[in-house]
Amino acid sequence: MGGDCKRVTILVKVANPSAPAYTYCSGGDCLWSGDANNDGVANIDDYIPIARNIGASGLGRAGANTSWYGQNYHQWDNYGLQYVDTDGDGIVTAADTLAVSANYNATHSIVSGLRGFPSDLPFTFVPDKQTVKPGDTLNVALVLGTVDNPALNVSGFSFRFSAENYKVQGKNNISLDLEQNNWLAPYSAYVVGSKKIGHGTVDAAFMLSNQRAASGRGQVGKVSIVVTEDISGFSKNSGNTFRMHLTNVHTILPSGEVLVLRDVDLAIPIVKQSVNVVTPATVSVYPNPSTQGDVNISLNSSTGVITGARLMDMAGRVLREVTGLSAGELAMHTGDLRSGLYLVEVTTDLARSVHKLEVIK
Repeated sequence: MGGDCKRVTILVKVANPSAPAYTYCSGGDCLWSGDANNDGVANIDDYIPIARNIGASGLGRAGANTSWYGQNYHQWDNYGLQYVDTDGDGIVTAADTLAVSANYNATHSIVSGLRGFPSDLPFTFVPDKQTVKPGDTLNVALVLGTVDNPALNVSGFSFRFSAENYKVQGKNNISLDLEQNNWLAPYSAYVVGSKKIGHGTVDAAFMLSNQRAASGRGQVGKVSIVVTEDISGFSKNSGNTFRMHLTNVHTILPSGEVLVLRDVDLAIPIVKQSVNVVTPATVSVYPNPSTQGDVNISLNSSTGVITGARLMDMAGRVLREVTGLSAGELAMHTGDLRSGLYLVEVTTDLARSVHKLEVIK
């Protein structure tokens, strides 16, 4: 036995929620707000029973709240749905996902993860670029099904997306959209959710409501990433490939049955900047941090001109853009921006540079 033993560390969080004493559950069968499938953890899989049971109703919980502790509950006629009513108001709505997000990754028992049956249904990455360099916005379509192997009778899907995060920049470096251009979306009302669980990592789910389903193939989402680092080249540890992954990929059938799909990987070659690079010494972006209404961009060189500039958020969304210039300097308005980090992309007649800009209000 000795050689087969493993050490298990259990972290116990002692909570003192400001809730009436009669809501506390002292037995083994308790309700934990956010664990909608009662598997011991609040995570992206809890969106599935919420979407499947929108509109279901039963007895609410007196003194109910969404704090993470075991609560007493009234059993519903359809046993198990009392867990799906995370806010305890007596009806399952999309608002029940809020407790999942608030208590994300909190656990109250040993967790084994979502179980299902293996499937060869393809879930693939389709990037809009074959190479990337610092400053690029990489858009990657998420595609479910193919002509030869379409998705059949699918209610939704969930996955974990991760990028090698030393090559992406900022807290809000990833933008994930599962609604626009999603071939599943027109078939029914739906519940969609995502949760950033670390730098470069996002859990996400999309579910048609009330056990609806559809068959087809095509795009079901898009990931946009701003690839930034030192514009004169990556660090010596960066390697020469930008990698991203989909893991814990599941599709869900109307019955609630789960199909486990293969993990997905994508490698995009990095084109290192070597020549035709505008260095920070050549372009100035000031004041930085910006606390006033404008930021100035100037070319500190007697040769070359600025031909354009873009101001973007850290998800790559363009907030300001100026083109068709032939100037040595320009100003961009920042007075209506929230405090935070932004990117300023400056294009000259010779090259391009990307600069981080901090706005402080």
